[in-house]
Amino acid sequence: MPWARVRPEVPHTHEFQVWLPYDEDALSGAALAQAEETGVLLFAGPWDPVGPGSRPPT
Repeated sequence: MPWARVRPEVPHTHEFQVWLPYDEDALSGAALAQAEETGVLLFAGPWDPVGPGSRPPT
């Protein structure tokens, strides 16, 4: 997916971040539609509007 970013670039732990260039409403709607269609909820947490490079990873 050329429009997605993974941070860190090469994940070195079991935890990493995926940044998608869409607003919270679009992402929440897509996550809900995917969950309703497949029965699997992949993104249960809130969306963070701050993109890569804006602050150090947590």
